[in-house]
This record gives sequence, C-alpha cells and structure tokens, in this order.
Amino acid sequence: MKIIRGITLLIISIGLITGVMTIPGAAVAYNNVSSSNVALITLEPTPATVAQTLYGVTTSSTSVRTGAHVNYSVYATMPTGYKMTITGVAGTFYRVTYNDRTGYISSSDVTLITLEPTPATVAQTLYGVTTSSTSVRTGAHVNYSVYATMPTGYKMTITGVAGPFYRVTYNDRTGYISSSDVTILEPTPATVSQTLYGVTTSSTSVRTGAHVNYSVYATMPTGYKMTITGVAGTFYRVTYSDRTGYVSSSDVTLITVEPTPATVSQTLYGVTTSSTSVRTGAHVNYSVYATMPTGYKMTITGVAGTFYRVTYSDRTGYVSSSDVTLITVEPTPATVSQTLYGVTTSSTSVRTGAHVNYSVYATMPTGYKMTITGVAGTFYRVTYSDRTGYVSSSDVTLITVEPTPATVSQTLYGVTTSSTSVRTGAHVNYSVYATMPTGYKMTITGVAGTFYRVTYNNKSGYVSSSDVTLTVNNVKIKGIDVSKWQGTINWSSVKSDGVQFAMLRSSYGSSSVDPMFETNYAAAKANGIEVGAYHYSYATTVAQATKEANFWISKLKGKQFDYPVCVDLEDSSQGTLDTKTLMDIALTYLNMLEQAGYYPMIYANKNWFTSVLDDSMLTSYDHWLAQYASSYTYTGTVGIWQYTSTGTVKGINGSVDMDTSFVDYASQIKALHLNGY
Repeated sequence: MKIIRGITLLIISIGLITGVMTIPGAAVAYNNVSSSNVALITLEPTPATVAQTLYGVTTSSTSVRTGAHVNYSVYATMPTGYKMTITGVAGTFYRVTYNDRTGYISSSDVTLITLEPTPATVAQTLYGVTTSSTSVRTGAHVNYSVYATMPTGYKMTITGVAGPFYRVTYNDRTGYISSSDVTILEPTPATVSQTLYGVTTSSTSVRTGAHVNYSVYATMPTGYKMTITGVAGTFYRVTYSDRTGYVSSSDVTLITVEPTPATVSQTLYGVTTSSTSVRTGAHVNYSVYATMPTGYKMTITGVAGTFYRVTYSDRTGYVSSSDVTLITVEPTPATVSQTLYGVTTSSTSVRTGAHVNYSVYATMPTGYKMTITGVAGTFYRVTYSDRTGYVSSSDVTLITVEPTPATVSQTLYGVTTSSTSVRTGAHVNYSVYATMPTGYKMTITGVAGTFYRVTYNNKSGYVSSSDVTLTVNNVKIKGIDVSKWQGTINWSSVKSDGVQFAMLRSSYGSSSVDPMFETNYAAAKANGIEVGAYHYSYATTVAQATKEANFWISKLKGKQFDYPVCVDLEDSSQGTLDTKTLMDIALTYLNMLEQAGYYPMIYANKNWFTSVLDDSMLTSYDHWLAQYASSYTYTGTVGIWQYTSTGTVKGINGSVDMDTSFVDYASQIKALHLNGY
C-alpha cells in the first residue's frame, strides 16, 4: 500500500472506476479501488472563467455533457453550425450554456469565431426608451467596440435579446445596448376586430405611442369625433394631423354610429359662393386638407347636418353648406344633335367636368382625333382613356369629315374569331354601338391602322383586325411547304402547276439555318409565288425557346413574307412535357414574333391541338393544321391545312407536303404592314 498526500489520483484499473479524484491534504490508500466503494459526484474540477468572452460554432453535431470529461453523462446533442458563448475552458472541454443549463462540449468539435452569436429574435416586438445616454456596440458584450452613443429619451424597437443586451437598429446598422439603460414601453396595439368611433369629452393629448412616456405631438379639442383603429390597454389608436397617434381612453366616449353622412336619396349639385375649407370629417373640429376655390362646381354625395360630402383632390371631404349654393341642373352638356369630330391643335387638358375648376385626369396630345358627344359652353365632351372628359373648345378644330380610312384597293372578306365590339370610329376611344357575334362574315371596305371598316346594322362601323380572320370568299389557295429535303426546286415549274404560296423552312434549333432557305426564298419570290416561313422547334424550356426565337427572328430580318411566320411544334422531346410548360414555350415564340412585327402562326397536328396543347389559350393565333385526310375533323378555326405528305408537284423530285390556305394572308399582311411590309 502507498500513501499519497494532496495529489490528484487517476484510477485506470479495468473494471474499476476510471476518472479523476482530487484529494487535498489527505492520506489516501489506493491499490485497486472497488467501484462499489465510490460514489460519483457531479461537480467538475471547475475551469477558470476565460479572461474574455469567446464565441464558437460547432463543426459537427456534438454531445453536451454534465461535466468536462467523456465519462460524464450526455444530456443533449448540439447540432452542426450552432453558435455559442464559451464561458470557461477545462482541458479539452469548453463550458457553455445549452437548453438552459451548464454543459461541456469537446473543443475538437468547435471552431472559435470572432463574431458574437446573434441573439434569438424576441417572441414579440418590444419597444423601449433610453433612461440615460448609452453606448451602442457592435456586439452583445462590453468587449465589443462602441460605434455610436444613443441619447437619453431615444425610443426604439427591440428586435432581439442577448443576455443583458438588447439588439436594435441605430444609424442604419444593427447594434447592441445595455438593457440597464432602457425602459420597456407598451407594444403597438393590435387593430380592433371592428371599427370603433369616439368623441373627446375634454381636450386630450395625442401621443406618439400608447403610454404616458411617449411624447405629445398635438392636442385634440373637446368634441372631436374620431375613428378608432386599435386598442392598447388604456389607449386608443387614431389618426390625427395626418399621422398615427394615441389618446387616453378616459378622455373619449365611444359612439355607436359612424360620423359619416348618409348618402343623399338623389344626386345634388352645387357651386361654392366663396373659397371654403375641405375637411376630413363633417365638423369644424376635423382637420382641413384643402381649400376649394370660389365658383367650384361639385357633385354632393351626402348631407351631414350643416356639411356636404364631396370628392376633392381625389379623396372624400366635407364642406360647409353655408359656402355652397345648390344648382338644379347637372353641369353636364346635352348631347349634340349630330356627331361632331375634332382634332387637337395643341396638347390639352382633359378635365372631369366642363370648367377650368374641374381636376385634370389626363393630357390629350396634339393631333388627337376625337368624337365630340356634347357641347357645354366653351367645352367639348369626349371619351378619353375609357372615361368621359371635357376639353376646351379653343384647343380643338372641328373637322367636317369623319377620320375615315382609305378604301382598300381590293375587296376583302373576313369572319370574326370571337364576339367583337363595333365602334363609331377606328380607335378604342370611339363608342361601341353594337357587338358582332363570333363567326360573322363581313365585307371589309377599308383599313385604318388596326381596324377594319365594315357595315353593320345598316351603318358604317369599325372592328379590331385582331378579332377577324380574312377569307377569300370561299376560294381555296393551293400551296406547299418545303425544306432541304426537297433538294433543288424548279420554281418556274412549281408556278406552272398552280401553286400560289409556299411555306419555307427557315431554321431549326438555336443555331441552324435550312441550307436551301435563301435559295428557295429568292427563287419563289422571283417566280411570283407568295412565301411564308416556319421554324422547327426543339425547345423544352422557355429559356431555350427564347434563344431559338431570337436566332430565328435574326434570320428573317431584311425579307418580306406574304404568309405567316410559323412555329412548328411536333418534336418527340416536347411531347412528354406537361401542358403548362409546353404552352409557355409556344406563347414565348408567338409573343416574340408579334413584338418583332411579324404575323405569327402555330403548326401542329390535330392530336396536339386537342390533347397536348391547351388550344383555348391559342384562339388569338392562326392555326396551321396537319391532318392527312380528304377533309379535316378538327373543330377549331384553321388558316392553313396540310392535308398530305405525299403530294407531287412539277419541278420537285419526290414527295412534297401539300397545303390549302383558307385565308388571303398576303392581302391581310400587306394591309397591316407586317412581315417586313
């Protein structure tokens, strides 16, 4: 037996206790010590506190133990990436706080960091005010540097708590201040579940927050009526002097009826006899937000005691009835006995009423042609930006002839693809006098921009060309579509065989031009055959479609196409896409072509139009249908029909795709100045 005094014993006998015992100043006999004779204790040989606070982050999940040794029990597991404050070091262990208790983790699982572990955000927003000037630090400890000093009485929002420090924003950056220098204020009230209304029983202070510690920014007079938008303890939240404020509920009596006048049973009209204040409510205690000038004409929408409710400066207001004379006739002109037409001689203001006191809602540019529906003194009534307005007659010259489009050089025929408005003039500003149903066939006598002139209900009208497909009065136009696979073509022989149009493959994919495109384009045009173009798509994403479309459009530039430019969707790689993705791809091509000034078309077979694509999203675009039969069974509108792939035509060796066009696209495209025309 050995006698050792005042030393730490490490007992390592297998099967017996292993660990560290400190036996100060005592004689201990040891040899092999039986575990049955030793009780484990939970006190660690406590590490000295570090000289300054350390911070760390776990590099992997690590055990949190009750003491600084692997023999101590594990009470939790700290996850990878957890940031912590280290309050002590004991050999190879760090002392930390985790799950609200002191624990120890292996230093081998921790990397020290120089930044503070950010405090957890508070469960609810707190508000505070400084009780003295206080330092704002870069981190939540006195060891962190001071970047600013916050003055006494400064009110703040507290976004986090880290020990005895609050996290705040100051000077546009995150900072930390000692909680000992801050008094917590009551948080902002939640909005009430229903609107309340009140009236002050005495003059009362309006504060910036819901507590007597908040500063007073105004005094509300006795008898002031208000809308209460929130309740916070003994304070009501209101709006006063155009800002949010809080008043003591002890100075307010709730009222059950909103201080808003009932709408008058009939519309009244008035004119001010002098300049008058426009208030936010129907009482002299309400604030003035504008002054209405003498002679201002108004529509009165409500009466509340001695106040009229009106709209002024685009908001609801109240004016004293003593400053207004009611007028019995609305300041609206009678409709003229015949339609007048005019053109602006300069840019002119469009007002909400027939007087310079009425507000301006738009400016009409010089040279704008209009239909005049009424005359009121020196003002004309018009429709502009889809609403009724009034312009000064001094800025308008009357024209004796309606701005009628030139008659087309040849008669066109069309059919509506959807119900469409028939207007009195060739612009969306003209009034609608009728609606033409889907499928209505018409004779087109003129083209004005994007409008066709027609006769409907025994009068001349105008319909949008986007709602009409041109036809050839039941004549079918013979055509073909070709690519490099037809080799060199004798286009003179093709012409002699009665072919009137050809759809040429211009490109495919994102970088390939059909090697016969330039030759076919030049030779077909030289032989009087009208041409269109198509692109074979491989795109399976919108990004790929955009890239392909940009490439394709670059190859079309500098040429004139009499027939549409068409995207060909049929590749097997696209057939497995979901409908939404495929429609996004299709519409990307069509929209980009339209924006570039081309007449877009989409090619697909019947199954794709009815089962793969969402055809309801394609009604605005012409269809090139592939269905090989003596007649097609697709029920939608067809512009071009590809009816066989085994046709024969003079000048072409082997088979060729044959097409019939039901639309005189050449006339339509040239009239609309699309496709390079």
